Amino acid sequence: MIRHNVDNRLIMEQMGHTNIACTENHYHRNRQSIDTKSQIISSIAEFQAK
Repeated sequence: MIRHNVDNRLIMEQMGHTNIACTENHYHRNRQSIDTKSQIISSIAEFQAK
């Protein structure tokens, strides 16, 4: 939602947070983790597209 410019207040309400900093911290940490895992999996030969 953050990447698609959804209003910060709506995002906070949906996630149950009281401030946008909390929301951004959770989003960034989760997104970074997904990106890192994706890079690791992509580097394994058995998982690469042929």
